[in-house]
Amino acid sequence: MSNKSSKFLYRFEQVLIVVAHLLLLKWIFYALYEGGQLDTTKLLLHFLGMALYGAGLIRVCAWLAKRRFLKQNNLEKLDA
Repeated sequence: MSNKSSKFLYRFEQVLIVVAHLLLLKWIFYALYEGGQLDTTKLLLHFLGMALYGAGLIRVCAWLAKRRFLKQNNLEKLDA
């Protein structure tokens, strides 16, 4: 894979990550703004969903960073 192609894919990953974070932020603002009108169960489910979404986002970002680090350093796995 060429360097230009690799750089494009890396930038594309970054754009997807930013968009995913902005979606989470929009969801947080929605839940906070509409929180007074929502019943407790629905609001609790919103916050649970946001927590799971955020945790998944952290895991995916960490996996992408690790994968990129291993690829750049020609490693198969990190030594513990």
